[in-house]
Amino acid sequence: MYPQRMLNFARVLLSADEMKTLLVGIADLYNASVVDWGMIMAAGLLVIAPVAAVFVFIQRFLAVGWGSGGVKG
Repeated sequence: MYPQRMLNFARVLLSADEMKTLLVGIADLYNASVVDWGMIMAAGLLVIAPVAAVFVFIQRFLAVGWGSGGVKG
């Protein structure tokens, strides 16, 4: 519920397209008279690709840290 309220709050305060966050911009694509699903999927890919790339590079260190955190002594 909280993220939905923050999304609405950002939509009201940010009127200029240049100031909108990625989430608000993608949500505005749904409100168009004709929904362009290709554009929405491309925007979603652009948002998730950097996060996935960082995860691929650091997952080795995360697994080692999680494994060593469970060992006592």
